[in-house]
Amino acid sequence: DSNNSILTLFDAFCFEPIPYRSAVDEGATHVLVMCSRPDGFEPATKPGIYEKGVAPLYFHSHGHSQVAKFFQDGGQQYLYAEDMLILEKAKLGKVSIPPPKILYGTPRTPEIQRCIDSRGTLWKEAHLFPMKVPRGTPACNHLEQDKDAVLKAVRGGFSAAFDILAPTVGLELGLSGKEAAQLIFPEDDKTTITCDETFLQTKVSVPGESIEMDELVDNLRTCRTKSGNDQLSLYHPLLLGLPGFRGGRLRYLAKDLQAAGEIFSPEQG
Repeated sequence: DSNNSILTLFDAFCFEPIPYRSAVDEGATHVLVMCSRPDGFEPATKPGIYEKGVAPLYFHSHGHSQVAKFFQDGGQQYLYAEDMLILEKAKLGKVSIPPPKILYGTPRTPEIQRCIDSRGTLWKEAHLFPMKVPRGTPACNHLEQDKDAVLKAVRGGFSAAFDILAPTVGLELGLSGKEAAQLIFPEDDKTTITCDETFLQTKVSVPGESIEMDELVDNLRTCRTKSGNDQLSLYHPLLLGLPGFRGGRLRYLAKDLQAAGEIFSPEQG
């Protein structure tokens, strides 16, 4: 920018490996958590070569000694283990969600101590739904380069998501998640179905909701009468007329969208 300021960025797995905390902090009350590890996965809690050597060396060399110490003290591993425990508890109902601020593995300042002490009163609660591949599914190595192994892992994740989500939207194709995954992610050889025969090229009928055009037009006219030529003010009644935003769902838009032109404020939604 104009001040030539530098912002150091690193992979999010260091400080929020599963980003449901930020979602809840932004106002989400129901979060679908896509997990990359199978059900029953137990993360390592003892610092290994990466935590004791690779990460500290990297951060020290870039002038971030506090982050290096965070890894050496097992702070990142604590966060990940805490995530696993919270997601497991969430299977039973609403749970208390820690804030995105790092509370453990860092200096215990008065502000951090107050945040920890207020967990029973100020921490937000939310419903989390962890979506995972079945227990016992082999995990794909982070550095895996074998095409068949990567394809198998991709299919496994898609299959798990399809089996859970397809019924919720009324998608009835007579296919299991495994069969759908084989169609969408076919083998790249001459023995399998060709691209134009795959699932992505097949049109299906999906039940939907109708848009009440007469009601929508009346709302737009009323809003135009009140606001004159203010085009931004027309977005609110327009979005409310769409099926996906009915029933109070408009207010769950991201904060930045709600603040745009002050047309998505909670009072209006």
